[in-house]
Amino acid sequence: MPGTLPDDRSLASIRRYYRRTIPLFDAYCKAIETHNVSDRPITEPMPTAGTVSNTGAARIALEHLGRPADDLSITMATAYLERIEEEIRLLSTEKPTFDDVVLGHFFNWAGCVPAPHEWLAQSADDQVDDADEIAAKLDDEQFAQAVRDAIPVALERIIARDAKGRKAAGGAS
Repeated sequence: MPGTLPDDRSLASIRRYYRRTIPLFDAYCKAIETHNVSDRPITEPMPTAGTVSNTGAARIALEHLGRPADDLSITMATAYLERIEEEIRLLSTEKPTFDDVVLGHFFNWAGCVPAPHEWLAQSADDQVDDADEIAAKLDDEQFAQAVRDAIPVALERIIARDAKGRKAAGGAS
């Protein structure tokens, strides 16, 4: 890794640093931004027409830099760029939030996130599978955030159940 890392260890800052210092990574990011950015809602899958895979973006980056873009070069560049992406995540002091983990889970699976009613309409087994996979990725801080986010929902259910019980008890008297 060339040079000295910035004092600000946010994901965005480290990403900017890598883009400034590694031309292939910058060209790769530009290819992704050019081909894979859409104003579609996050609940709709990314249209495949006009988009590029990571391998396709690596090929575009190599061509942009005037480097060979044969199969071996593309494979090696893709592996190098994936390693850079992982290195950026590891160097950042900024850790993913619970929302980031949930977003990543659904984007890896479907390229979008389901609306809450769509997720609730899934089978119980699918819901358990999603929850188990997400929970397995959480660290203690993310798990605590998930619990904090769930508490208001649980309180609403508890209050509704209490009101229903009191209404039923009052109606039975």
